[in-house]
Parts: sequence; C-alpha cells; structure tokens
Amino acid sequence: MNYNKMQKQILCFIVLMIMSIGLITITSSVNYQSNSIIQLNSQSRKTISLNNDITRGGSTIFANGSLLYFLDDEYGFAIINVSIKDKLEVVGTFNYSRYLTSDYSNMIIQNKYVYFFSHDINRITILDCTNISDIKLFGYYTLPAGSYKKIAILDWNIFTITSTEFSIYNFTNFSLISLIDKYTNASSSFFDLTIQGNYAYILDYDYGLAIFNITDSTNIQKTNDLVLNDYAYTDFYLTDDYVYIYEESIGLQIYDVSNPLAPSNVTKYEISGSTINDLLIKGNNAFVLHSKSFDILDISNLLEIQLVGRYTTELVPLFDSISVDGNFAYLTSIQSGELFGRDPLFIVDITNLESPIHLFPEDPFQLLSDLARLLLIIAGVVSGVPVLFLAIFIPIFLTKRKKANMNTKGQM
Repeated sequence: MNYNKMQKQILCFIVLMIMSIGLITITSSVNYQSNSIIQLNSQSRKTISLNNDITRGGSTIFANGSLLYFLDDEYGFAIINVSIKDKLEVVGTFNYSRYLTSDYSNMIIQNKYVYFFSHDINRITILDCTNISDIKLFGYYTLPAGSYKKIAILDWNIFTITSTEFSIYNFTNFSLISLIDKYTNASSSFFDLTIQGNYAYILDYDYGLAIFNITDSTNIQKTNDLVLNDYAYTDFYLTDDYVYIYEESIGLQIYDVSNPLAPSNVTKYEISGSTINDLLIKGNNAFVLHSKSFDILDISNLLEIQLVGRYTTELVPLFDSISVDGNFAYLTSIQSGELFGRDPLFIVDITNLESPIHLFPEDPFQLLSDLARLLLIIAGVVSGVPVLFLAIFIPIFLTKRKKANMNTKGQM
C-alpha cells in the first residue's frame, strides 16, 4: 500500500515539473516584451536636431520626453507618444506623396517648426507643429542648384554643404532665402556639419575636420584644419568641449575643442567590427550604432574608455540612427523586404547599461521559438522519465527483496 502511494507521489511530482517548465518557457520571452505594432515605414538617413544653441549631426529620429519625432521617406512624418512603451500612440502625422521625393537627408526641429531637407530636389519643407495633433504645411524653400550633403539651421540662418562648398543663407521671419556668404575649396570632400555657437565644424570625408568662424556670417573665416589623413571619416559628434570623429573601420579620434582656435588630440579608441552608422554622446556615455547592434561606452575618463554594454536582437534590422532620452534608446531601421517585413522603430530599455532590454517591436517568431523550446524540454523530460523511474524504483525493489529474503531466512 505504501509502495503504491509512493509511486503516485513520484508521478505527480514529474507531471508538476513538466507543467512548471512549460509555463516558465511560454511566459518568458528572452528580454522581449509584448507590444503593439506601429505601421510606419523608414528609408530615411541623417537628420540634424537643434538643442539650445547647438545644431548637431543627428538622426531621423528624435526623442524628447514623451514625444518621439520620426521621419519616413515614403510616407512622411509622425509624432509618437511613447510614454507607455507597450502602447505607442501616433498623435500627429504629415503624409507626403511617395512620388514627391525619394530621400530626406535632414530633419531639423526648432521651436514649433520641423524642417525637412530633400536632397534629390534641393527642397526644405517647413511644418507647423504648434498643434501636434493637427500638423500643417507652412511652406517650402528651394536651394540653388547643387549637390547638397547636409543642412543646419541656427536662428534665422540656413547652413549648407556640398562636397566643396560651405554656404550661409538668411531667411529672417521666413522671408525669401538670400545667400550671405560662401566658402569654396575644390579639394575638399565635405560630408557632415555641426554648428555650435560662433563656429561651424565640418567633417571632411578624406581629411578629417575643418573649423570655421561664423561670428560674422557675411565673412566666413576658416580657423583650423584637423588633417588626420588616415582613412575615411564618416561620422562625428560634438559636445561642449570635445569632438569625437569616427574613422571608418578604425575607431574614434577624440579632440579637445574647448578652444576652437587650438584643438588638441586627447586619445584614440579602437572600434573593431562593422562600420558604425551613427554616433551619439549622452553624459558620460557614447552610443555606437552598428547595422544590427549598438555598443555603450563609458567615456567618463577619456584616457580609459570602457565598453560597458551591448544591445543585439534576434530580429533582422538594419539600424540607421539612434536617439536616447532618459532610460530609453530609440532606433530607426531601414531593413525592408517581403521576407522580414519592415520594423522601422526599435525601443530599448537602457536603465541597466550593462544589460539593455528589448521592448519594441515584438519578435513575430518568438512564440514559435518558445513552443519549439517547450517541445524540446518535454521530449527531454519524457525520454528521461524511464531512466528516472528505474533510478528510483530499482533500489526500492532490491531493498524490499533483500528485506523479504532476510525475513524468510529468519522464519526458517
């Protein structure tokens, strides 16, 4: 009787163990959280955002508190409420005809206006976002003929670069734009620009960095050339005192530009692996964006830069740009295709810099992955039941048999 009772208890234990493992497997999602899907598409590239008096190279995504500004090549512009990460809400949109332009190369946010630059038609589009739920077209500017790389806006001046020219235009009170001054260098390969205070910092793809004094916008003065001449320079980020220049496939060159008239080299940090697509500095951290991941660096001591965290995903993104606000990182992906679909927006919780957690979008194949894992666990447990049974009951059987033999001998 006791033997049968023990059998039932062991079998109940095995069944409960299988059910518990299955429940844990289904409810866990390997750092993925359930969420809704935002129906946006993204093929956009670089943007510039205005923060106080700093106009910097940025991305096609800009996070500010509960609002996320998002630019899309095919369908236009959206402002998204991201205060609830698992229930994103599109609060305002402005849609273009997809045939109007094929590429936006800049998005600039200044006060209540958002500016888009379409480099294929040299047009700056201005949206009035006073009421974010009712975004209105404010007007257009068309730049003179040229192959423009980037634009920036500070106060009532528009700054533009082509490969060989740096120009300043005025549009006071949204008047017709007028050229103020232009700098030309036929041997330059201008690639990106940032305006800070009275200086313009222009990345040269072949040589490094050029610094211009624009105190008098009618008289552009070149003050310095950081001629690095190693490989190819494709991205940079400017803070109050330092400039971080990315050298393709090599790493970061960091210079002290607290005195723009006399920049000084601080250090170099090697970044191995794939080319970076975007670079962002926030406080004591640098965010280095690759096509399918991003690294988080501790730059509190520039002479001892440390890798503190890395985000990767089981999805198939092609990350293009990153914005960080508070404890969250927002990324644009330009991956497209029938097989993978398009997930243009990714959200990552970076509260713990060492272990970033994916929040959005959900993995469409995660349920299948969980089910497959559950089946493997069940198969393993089921196949192990006979072994467990033998391991438990053979010793019991032998012990009982031995006792029975001893009792028999005792009676004899």
